[in-house]
Amino acid sequence: MKHLMTRLFALLLLSALFLSVLTSCEGFLPGDETEPEGGDTTKGDGVTTTAPTPPDVAPVEIGEDGAYISLDINPGVALTVDADGKVSSVYAENEDGRVLLYEETGIVGADYEDAVDKIVSLAIELGYLSEENSVVTASVTMGDDTSAEALLASVDSRITATAEAVGLAVTTDVEGAFSLLRDMDKMKDKFPDNPRIQALTPAKYQLALSASETGEVSLRAAVEMDSEELIEILDEAYVAVEEFATEEYNRKKTEALLIYETAHGAALDAVYLDYYTTPQNIMAHRTTAHLGGLYFMYSVTARGFALVADVLSYIEEIGYYELEEAQVSALMTALGMDTAEIEKLKDSEGKITIASIESYVDILFKNMPASTELELKKAAFSAALLLAEEQVMETVRALAAEYATEIREVIALGEEGIALMEMYAFTDAAKADVAAAKSEFERVRALVESLLDGNVPTEEELREHADDMREHADGIYERIEEDLDDSEKQVIEDKKKDAEESVKDERDRFDEELRDAEEEAREHLRGQKEERKNKNNGNHGNNGSHGNGNKK
Repeated sequence: MKHLMTRLFALLLLSALFLSVLTSCEGFLPGDETEPEGGDTTKGDGVTTTAPTPPDVAPVEIGEDGAYISLDINPGVALTVDADGKVSSVYAENEDGRVLLYEETGIVGADYEDAVDKIVSLAIELGYLSEENSVVTASVTMGDDTSAEALLASVDSRITATAEAVGLAVTTDVEGAFSLLRDMDKMKDKFPDNPRIQALTPAKYQLALSASETGEVSLRAAVEMDSEELIEILDEAYVAVEEFATEEYNRKKTEALLIYETAHGAALDAVYLDYYTTPQNIMAHRTTAHLGGLYFMYSVTARGFALVADVLSYIEEIGYYELEEAQVSALMTALGMDTAEIEKLKDSEGKITIASIESYVDILFKNMPASTELELKKAAFSAALLLAEEQVMETVRALAAEYATEIREVIALGEEGIALMEMYAFTDAAKADVAAAKSEFERVRALVESLLDGNVPTEEELREHADDMREHADGIYERIEEDLDDSEKQVIEDKKKDAEESVKDERDRFDEELRDAEEEAREHLRGQKEERKNKNNGNHGNNGSHGNGNKK
């Protein structure tokens, strides 16, 4: 990751070379246009599983805002449903969900009952739903609570009927997985005086969590939004998700995208700086010559903060750090596990992480009958897990602190831009613009510096400052559009084409890295799915079980 940041900031700071134009004159990444395919976003011609006996449940009316259905079997799968009861999108909520949905068709576009039927059937076929893991946590969220209850009853009936059709007794609950409830309680503890957060239910928290994972809204904001707004966010985001998008693929894509967009964005931003600071244009735009530099300063600073925030988003994912032997031992002791059972805690890559252990205990706890013993075990495990999380956070803070230098380099670049812009503020109005920009930048700089004194800003804090700078950049851009005539805008467009060509090597590298990451992800998911099928078929042939009890 540190190598990534070195490469990114080399590109970012190279863009500062364009500022030399000032002193010498002193006298969306294209979007993916491929149609969503398979798994998360496929469309097909119905479901090919054996139809269960239709449950005796009254028809459900779904409002125009649609509904959100979450099925937590481990795998976790979420559906958005339109007013006609048709599935508009389907999404894997964890890695096992991606394995289950990979290369599957017939879910998007199907009636929600048939979609639930297919998901449950696939879970049985792959050994996720079995005699050892026979509890499905289903939740439904929509605007009308009464209709939501009716829809949940319909979903629950479909789940049990589908399983019964192959001789498997399955029960449903709405309590929520242990890890989900634990996270929700943490948020309630953090905001004891917020009535909307205190009123959160597991279903609403799951919806908010899913919406936050799209990157369109923070979890803190999502928990206070209406269900209809969150469903709309999910519906739009899910259709753009690649079916092969594993955690590893997303990480590699983000790294490659950051490198390309840093070079690409800085090159385009500098076009305005270059245009406004030629001797001819300084004379022609005497009252606005400072706008190109102001736009560049705001935009490059916004990009720098956002860049570090994106890297911190991975660093702060404590659930995916591999745990040390002593930490694993303490957690196993809390669960009363023998060392011979350690394989149950590993993920598909053979690592033991907080996420992989939570995945195991979610299944373990929901399949245990309610008892004092269960509550004592949960309490002991929670205490051990909290200690492990605190220890991992020490590692996170140490890694995050390494980026203090890069953050200060972004600040220094912005300060240099402000200083040079003062040279081209020829009128009182222009000087007022630069003074306002300087004041705003100083405010942000002081905030970031105060955070650095405490260690390093969080991803959310840096993202907020990046958004602030981007908003100012957009305002300057609107003024530039008003300032330039059509012929000048055409010159700008021609310069942008040249700028695009200057980063062609980075674009080619990005495309190549993305192709490699996709190939690796597809191979991983295909291999995992085939392995589960073979293992489950072997177990079924040996003992008649419907699953292998494999927790991951």
